[in-house]
Amino acid sequence: MTGRSYTYADLDTNVYRLASGLHRLGIQKAEVVVIFCPNSIEYIFAVLAIVANGATVAFVNPVYTACKSLLSTSTSMEHAIITCQFLKL
Repeated sequence: MTGRSYTYADLDTNVYRLASGLHRLGIQKAEVVVIFCPNSIEYIFAVLAIVANGATVAFVNPVYTACKSLLSTSTSMEHAIITCQFLKL
């Protein structure tokens, strides 16, 4: 646990903000968005934002080597990749 706490209003605000950002980037319904991040609250925000846009979530295990990560994403036809650095809210 990180010691941080979030209200439902915080959840809604963060998910809406991320979903809006994805929409501005051109992410559309049924497109694939990869999340490359360890489990965290930001990870949950990202999943909910992707689903809110109607896009498909693809998960990449952050402990994979770079080569294995590239191999797993190269078959998913991703339109965007979300990393932990992107999720600093």
